[in-house]
Parts: sequence; C-alpha cells; structure tokens
Amino acid sequence: FSLFFDILFLVVKMLYSSIDNNKIKDIKKLHIKKYRDKKNLFLVEGRHLVLEAYKTGLLKELFLEENELLPLDVMTSYMTNNVKNYLSELDNPTNIIGVCEKKEGIIEGKRIVYLDCIQDPGNLGTIIRSCVAFNIDTLVLSKDCVDLYNSKVIRATQGLLFHLNIVIENIENFVPNLKQNGYKIYGTK
Repeated sequence: FSLFFDILFLVVKMLYSSIDNNKIKDIKKLHIKKYRDKKNLFLVEGRHLVLEAYKTGLLKELFLEENELLPLDVMTSYMTNNVKNYLSELDNPTNIIGVCEKKEGIIEGKRIVYLDCIQDPGNLGTIIRSCVAFNIDTLVLSKDCVDLYNSKVIRATQGLLFHLNIVIENIENFVPNLKQNGYKIYGTK
C-alpha cells in the first residue's frame, strides 16, 4: 500500500534524479552567458530570489529538492540532492532553483543612470540596490559591463534587479538620444 502512494507521488510530480538528463544539462548551461542570451533565460538560487522573481512574473520554472515545499503557480519539478549540487554554483547549495525569463527594459523616466565598463559583479549588484533605494527610473549598462544575469550579480542585488528598469545600450547610441530629448547629462570618473 505504501509503495502505491510512493509511485503515485512520483507520477504526480516530476523528479529529476540524474545529471545526465537532457533537461538538467540544458539548465546547467544557463550558467554560461551565451546560453543565457540564446534562451533569454537565467537561474536564481534560494527562496528569497525565487520569490522576488515570482512577484514580477519572471519566474518560469521551479526546481525543488525532494522534500522542499514552495507552492507557487509555476511549473514545478523536484530534484535529488546530486542534481541540486550539479545545478548550483554555490558552495552550500539551496534547495530551491528557479529558471527566470530576462526582462526587456526601455529607456524611460527622469532619473537615468548609465554605467560603463563595470566589471565586478558585487559592485554592479550594490549599484543596482542603490538605484532602487534612490528611486532611479532606469539603469543603463554598457555592453562592456559584467553580465547582468551573472549569478554573483544576481545574488549581490538581493533580488532588486527584478524591481528596476534595466537596459543594455552602448554610450554612442545612448547619450545623443538623451541630448535630443532634453536631458541634462552629468558624468563622473
């Protein structure tokens, strides 16, 4: 009788137990920028980041360790400990991994910050948190900045990247457009 319920439970939920599964391999590839760009997806790890992504509608799929529970209205699958360790970039992996869709930003608002060539993921994450704190309307990143969807950047933002309009644009296109629209431009070095 117990075996029947165990089998029924496995039928109702999808449990990934092998790192050789093609779906798991595809998700693992999202740690690489070119695959994130190709699929327009990225990963978040941990309850807080997953919930922040969910609040903004960007969470597309959820992976939970077998005994974890997080009832969200998204496609949810389960994973064994070895799959969790394989997918995670953390030294101490969390039991929750989310697959999120990248959001498209547009240059809008009165308070716009442009960043050029920021290379440190922690610095970019801190700047994003500061932009949210100071009610910046749009953050524009040059194409030479560290990837916005780098896992270290995401963790450093503490989920605030989901609550800020962020655009990637080169300065050659960005500044002339602002000047034409009457923006005052200030620069620092």
